[in-house]
Amino acid sequence: MSQHRVGARVSARASVLKAFLSSGVAAGALATVLVAGLAWPPSEAAAQCAPVANAAGPSNTTITCSGIVTNQNSPNGYGTGNQNNDTINVTAGTRVTGNASFVSDGFLLGTGNTVNNNGTVTGNLVAIQGSGAPGDITVNNSGTITSATGDGIFADTTTGTANVTNNAGATINPGGIAITGATVNLMNSGTVSTNNMNSAVAGQKSTMITNNASGTITNAGAGAFAIASGSGGMNLTNFGMIQETAGSNNIGLFSTGATTVMNSGTIQVTGTSAIQATAIFTTSGTTTITNNPGGVIQATSPNSIGLVAASSTASAPAPWPRSTSIMAARSHRALTDRASAASAH
Repeated sequence: MSQHRVGARVSARASVLKAFLSSGVAAGALATVLVAGLAWPPSEAAAQCAPVANAAGPSNTTITCSGIVTNQNSPNGYGTGNQNNDTINVTAGTRVTGNASFVSDGFLLGTGNTVNNNGTVTGNLVAIQGSGAPGDITVNNSGTITSATGDGIFADTTTGTANVTNNAGATINPGGIAITGATVNLMNSGTVSTNNMNSAVAGQKSTMITNNASGTITNAGAGAFAIASGSGGMNLTNFGMIQETAGSNNIGLFSTGATTVMNSGTIQVTGTSAIQATAIFTTSGTTTITNNPGGVIQATSPNSIGLVAASSTASAPAPWPRSTSIMAARSHRALTDRASAASAH
């Protein structure tokens, strides 16, 4: 706390003392008032994550964060990268922040940790980072996770798994990738969003995602993806909204492995740029798409393509209802394989 703020509080409490002295308050009552008036508010006195973190841990421990926690392990909000297999509870109304430019994490942790967030976690670099080997992290989010320049939730991108549940009303909205790791498992009922030239969700090896009806996954960055997955492939079940909105050489879903999409919601690329955009783009393996009644897969910007795949099958229940569509702005370029039949319905 700054000297200015401390001085202001002392001055205010001195004024209270002067007023009571001039009014002739009994000594016993005055003592009670002074004790109560000079005590720091509980939120400031207890503003920390406990037990405290150091180079030795803690590990295999339950940690509770409450109050306004800023740079407790400077420059990070909490953690040294040596905390393993902990359960970390961020209580409602709590803010855990690492605010040093370009170097600070909200949580800098080791591997195997679970963060249950009901408050706000903010990093300048990464909001919640799992490091070490394998660098796994589990996050159950019912609050807000954000970062100024880097990623929201980061598991080691070579060996780590990010297991994330983003509940209804919760938000993950960083400057970089919202959720990344070697493997990403996501259950989303809230908002996952970003505006960067990479992805909203990126599994360097694989992704398994369920996006529920209240869930949105959005990237507004140019030349980027909403969801990207490596050679381990993508398994996506969508009831909500997945979109890339910049529409300039953008891709909604990108995978370099086998891809399975079960869609009952909307997967789309939008925008006004004349540079080609693609709703779903896969480079190897088999792409299997089931577009259920009410499901929409589309790229609406000029010169756009609905699906590009090495090998694919696309289906929707017969008869095809009008509300079921796989389409692009240029229908004759909509699909490049057997899925092209879908554009006629």
